[in-house]
Amino acid sequence: MANARGIGLGGALVLSFGLSQCVLVVSDDEVPSAGEHCRFDGETTQCGACIVEKCQPDVDQCCSDVACSTTLGLVEACARNADASCNSVATQTDALASCVTQNCGGVCIERQGTSTTACQESALSDGTSCKCKLSDTPNDFVCSEQAFHETLCCAPIGWPAEGLECTCRPLGCTPTADGCFCALLEYEPEDSECTATHCCAALDTCSCGATPCFLWQTKVTTCKLSEVECADGQQRVASCSRTTLSGTR
Repeated sequence: MANARGIGLGGALVLSFGLSQCVLVVSDDEVPSAGEHCRFDGETTQCGACIVEKCQPDVDQCCSDVACSTTLGLVEACARNADASCNSVATQTDALASCVTQNCGGVCIERQGTSTTACQESALSDGTSCKCKLSDTPNDFVCSEQAFHETLCCAPIGWPAEGLECTCRPLGCTPTADGCFCALLEYEPEDSECTATHCCAALDTCSCGATPCFLWQTKVTTCKLSEVECADGQQRVASCSRTTLSGTR
């Protein structure tokens, strides 16, 4: 927090103007004006990027409030180090802590153990889905239902194992002549819910239309994520990203 890129709790705020690369140091009692943002170490981590995207206004407000200094320090440490400070953020009661907990709680977490998976956002997903594989060059990217809201994480039976891929995907629905068809997608869906006269779910798909459900389908009121399951041969998992405390898989 004391270096030039920190939020500057000890007597200065480091602010960036809009899209420019300029940095301005101002006094603690000066509130950031439009286009200015407080910067913090760890902005480029998965947690930090989420905070910038979802909670930047609260970061800016917290910068000008001495009473918020504890939360600022915890948030920066969490984004930078992914340590126990992430757990402490949730114990704070200000707006910044609430925003981070509610919107970035899935990625702003204490990382324990050694990662065994290489995970990434799925192509064209725009942050709505992710996937993981076991890897000898793993990363710390979090791919889970908590990190990627409104997804279902499915892994092949036998996961984790070499050659298998685990995915967390949203449900996407497309119109049909008499209703819609929904399935788990690896790209951002236009619609994630639909209904019609008859809606029928079958494992990882759901359809609505004028035709009654077949015997092998389950009748539902609406096609939505909570009505589907993982495909045959796969099982639901809370997280595709994996870590180990022992160094073994």
